[in-house]
Amino acid sequence: MRLVRLRPHADAAALGRMYGPAYANAGGADASVEDPKAPEEVLARLRTRPPGVFVDFGCGSGSLLAPARDLGWTAAGVEFDADVVRQAAARTGCAVFNGLEELRRSAVVPVDVIHLGDVVEHLTAPLDVLRVLVGLLRPTGWLLEVTAPVDWRRGASAIPDRDCTTEPTSVLEVRAETVL
Repeated sequence: MRLVRLRPHADAAALGRMYGPAYANAGGADASVEDPKAPEEVLARLRTRPPGVFVDFGCGSGSLLAPARDLGWTAAGVEFDADVVRQAAARTGCAVFNGLEELRRSAVVPVDVIHLGDVVEHLTAPLDVLRVLVGLLRPTGWLLEVTAPVDWRRGASAIPDRDCTTEPTSVLEVRAETVL
């Protein structure tokens, strides 16, 4: 695997072009490879908490929003392309915000759980974004980061034509009260 550094970092407009409608709808083509958002793992963790506000940061098509809502959560998503935002909101009936600033100004804050499924490696300023996200959590809130699952035996990503090799899905769970 080759490490590529992008300088200058992509801004919100570039992220929107990189992760537009085609990218949001690309997952799930190969049923033998896990979904990069690890939905069952996330939903299992949501079932262990009393419902509150759930935000899927980098929600793509919004595939986790309706199941989270069905568990009693107020579900919202964040994406960086206006078309993806509109499509995910229409598909799910949930609020989907266009970027971090729109989320920060929304009525869903403070948040109980923020999920980043297959997201951190795509952020242009990950530490800055994570600091802001942790600041949006209630003191007892959780930040769930799920690594990009791959068929690590073949070194194949869950998204075709994507070069990455990692171990099977792992979840980093951070409680806001431990970092605030």
